[in-house]
Amino acid sequence: MTAIRDKAGRFIKGHSGNISGMPKGNPDVKALLKAHTVDAAQKVIDLLDCGIEKIELQAAQEILNRTEGKPRDNVQMNLSGSLDVRSQVREIMMERVLQTPELTETSAQWIAMN
Repeated sequence: MTAIRDKAGRFIKGHSGNISGMPKGNPDVKALLKAHTVDAAQKVIDLLDCGIEKIELQAAQEILNRTEGKPRDNVQMNLSGSLDVRSQVREIMMERVLQTPELTETSAQWIAMN
């Protein structure tokens, strides 16, 4: 089955470009790995007392990430002033026109209009 697209070649809303979906993977490999999860978890726990601080920290971090979830970054921003970028760019361009004698009056008029 081919994907349904509009005249511009984009996928029509509700129709996927990946018709067959995500590959499921090999169930035998998944079962084999799942059988060893207890051993893998015990290995990470054993690394908590290995005597090498960097490895102990990584093991602790792995346990916390798996049990509590990875910490999220919270970013707070305070914006002030104008977000009108067009006028700011126009001001900068006008300053440069005035500082550059080679630019003509026509250039300054064009910048002022746009």
